Amino acid sequence: MSSSQEEVSDPEERAETHYGNLDVNNYERMVAFSRANQLRLRSALESLRMRRNIAEVDGNWEEASNYSRAMAEIEALIDIA
Repeated sequence: MSSSQEEVSDPEERAETHYGNLDVNNYERMVAFSRANQLRLRSALESLRMRRNIAEVDGNWEEASNYSRAMAEIEALIDIA
């Protein structure tokens, strides 16, 4: 339990020895966080899509263009997340 990184050749073995199975729990939390972010981003995208459609119907092309740019940024974030 008191080994240093230099004394253990496998970093996974050292992590398991010192921290137990916490890495699995951390992975599950990261996956849940990623899924939650995906849902928030998709909700924001849908909201922007509706606002852009309303702006287009009203003939407000500048506002519609702003929504389109914001949508492109969110779509890029969805690809990353």
